[in-house]
Amino acid sequence: MGEAEVERLLSRGDLEQVSPNDVHANALMEQANLDLDTARQLAQTNPTRAYESLYEAYRQSINGLLARQGLAVTREGGHVAYGEVFGHQTGGKEEYVDLFHEMRTRRNDLQYPTEATMAVFPEEVTERIEAVRLVQQMANSGRIGPF
Repeated sequence: MGEAEVERLLSRGDLEQVSPNDVHANALMEQANLDLDTARQLAQTNPTRAYESLYEAYRQSINGLLARQGLAVTREGGHVAYGEVFGHQTGGKEEYVDLFHEMRTRRNDLQYPTEATMAVFPEEVTERIEAVRLVQQMANSGRIGPF
């Protein structure tokens, strides 16, 4: 899925090819699971930290998938490339790209707050937990094969 788009990200330098590594991929997926659990645990008491953990769960799930495929995001690609590559590999499902970019932007706002930064409410976290869990399932499903 999305091979031409992944090739474009490779040629732009946003992704690089590395040796596929299931051990590394599994470690990243485990970290994503821990981050998702943290988000669940903190949603009511510390929603800002929960949101940051939820974003990391999403990003590490994609990172694990890429490690399994022999791909890695570069410094040039940065966090933006995670959403792009996952969207392409899921058949262009824009809702995943949009959600990732929304969460990335929101997480940046929380880590670099200004007077205009809105507080995170527990409902904002709980609304996204299921979406991130589905992303983890997709990344772990084996339906998105090696590149």
